[in-house]
Amino acid sequence: MALTRDFVASVMEPYLAGDFEGFVRQKCTPDFTYDLVPGDIASKLGLTGPAQQHEFAGIFKGHDAAVKMILEGLTGREVKDLKIGARVLKTVVDVEDRSAALEVELFGDAKRTDKPFILANAIFLTFDENLKITYWSDHLDTFTLAKLAGVEELEPELP
Repeated sequence: MALTRDFVASVMEPYLAGDFEGFVRQKCTPDFTYDLVPGDIASKLGLTGPAQQHEFAGIFKGHDAAVKMILEGLTGREVKDLKIGARVLKTVVDVEDRSAALEVELFGDAKRTDKPFILANAIFLTFDENLKITYWSDHLDTFTLAKLAGVEELEPELP
């Protein structure tokens, strides 16, 4: 097995299918680091002020942390019926560093408005020698989701 764009695409299949728990449990090491970075896309577009848009921003360890973050965070609080789709727009692989960078769009319907949204996301992955994910850095922008869905504030309100 080699780290290629096709391999990364196969690793991302459960994630893109909305099976976040399966993705985390099957494709990541048990002690992997999940780094949820606050997005700055909305602030660059002039939609918000400071770049801190996600109430769960931080660094977490292991499967349970990531599953909880995804299911109770973005998906659980903002997305109708917990249904969120994703598509990869671009993948760059660094074989020497065993890493990959992905430009991703997440899409679905907002709970409170039933309006569709598209959320810009950048994911950075680092793999171990067995090509399991050891580090997952997720740069997303929840408020972009909310604004595109016609939501003026997130539930719960951010500090």
